[in-house]
Amino acid sequence: FFSKGYQDSGAYVTPDEMNARNEFYIRTIMEHVYNSQYGDLVYSWDLINEYYNTVGTDWVELYGEYSVTPDNLKRLYEAAADVLVKHNIRDKVSLVLNGYNTYYVSGSVNMPDTVLAIADYINSDTKALDAIGMESWMPSETSVAAYINTMKKFLRAGYEIQVTEMDVPLTELTDQQRANQTKIYGEALKGILELKRNGANISVI
Repeated sequence: FFSKGYQDSGAYVTPDEMNARNEFYIRTIMEHVYNSQYGDLVYSWDLINEYYNTVGTDWVELYGEYSVTPDNLKRLYEAAADVLVKHNIRDKVSLVLNGYNTYYVSGSVNMPDTVLAIADYINSDTKALDAIGMESWMPSETSVAAYINTMKKFLRAGYEIQVTEMDVPLTELTDQQRANQTKIYGEALKGILELKRNGANISVI
C-alpha cells in the first residue's frame, strides 16, 4: 500500500502520493458504508490508530516520526468530516484519534500534552476530530488518579472520550497479584463511571 505499483518490492511512493492514497481509501470505505443499508449503525470511526506508536513501520519510513503538527493526518480527518457532511450526519458520528499510553508521563515524555497538541492541530482550521480513544492497560505505568486526571484534561479541552480498550493481565500471576490487579481495574472503572455520572462526555467503554 505504501509502495510504487502496490508491489512488496517497490520503492516507497512520495508523501504526497501516499496522502492521496490514504484519502482515497478513507473516502471509499466510508462511502461504501453510508451507501449501504447498514450505514446508520456506525456511530464513530477510529480514523487514525496508534499514530504516535509507529516506530519501525512503513508509515515512519515514508513520513518520518510522529509530529504534533501532522498535515497528513489533518487532511485525512477533514476528508472524513467532508463525507459525514455530505451524508448529513456530521453531528451524529464521531471521528476518533486512538492510541495507547495516552496517559503516560515520565521525565520529558508527556503523552497527554502530546495527544492534545496533535488533536488541536488537526482542528486548527475546522473541527474534524471529535474524540480521543484511550487504549487502557490496568494496572498501567501510571496511577488510577493520573489516568482519571488525563481523562479530565481531555474533557476540559472539549473532546469526547472513548475507552477503546481496558485490559487487565491475569495470567501467570499468583492469587494475590491477580487480586491486586483486579482491584486496580475496579478502581479505574469506578472513576470512569463517576465522571460519566457527573456529565462527562464518555461515549464508549
